[in-house]
Amino acid sequence: DQILYMINPQLLTLNRFEIRLAGKGGQGLIKSGLILAEALAAEGKRVLQLQSYGPEARGGASRSDVIIGDTSYPGVVSLDVLVALSQEAYDKYLHLVKPNGIVIFDSDLVKPVLIEGINQHAVPFTRIAESLGNKLYCKQRCHWLSCSLNKVGFKRDCKESYML
Repeated sequence: DQILYMINPQLLTLNRFEIRLAGKGGQGLIKSGLILAEALAAEGKRVLQLQSYGPEARGGASRSDVIIGDTSYPGVVSLDVLVALSQEAYDKYLHLVKPNGIVIFDSDLVKPVLIEGINQHAVPFTRIAESLGNKLYCKQRCHWLSCSLNKVGFKRDCKESYML
């Protein structure tokens, strides 16, 4: 629940709300985006989920975008939330975060640049995974993050979507 305080529920009432989950293949970003989009669609929200990944099964660039509300333009314009699980993703997409937007990054893998007007929060995804003996646990942390983002503005529990 530590992620819940980071997002102002009023932001979710805007015409369009954009979330990008970005990092490397194998971190569960695509699945997390799908879980979030499915949960929002089940709530009756207009939602669009886009994904991009490299040809590598693991380790290549990967991202999942979830756009809520006005989906007439099928692409990211200005991010409300960026979740960055690699330095490359952080550096590549930080400039797309709108003023008062939120950046959530892996504190073990990303060295942040402080920017006025951008709310940045470190979450030790990798450290949590290693403490549990499995870096792949980071995938579950991403799924948890998707559900946390969902609970901020929407009623549906992600448990059903998590089983997708």
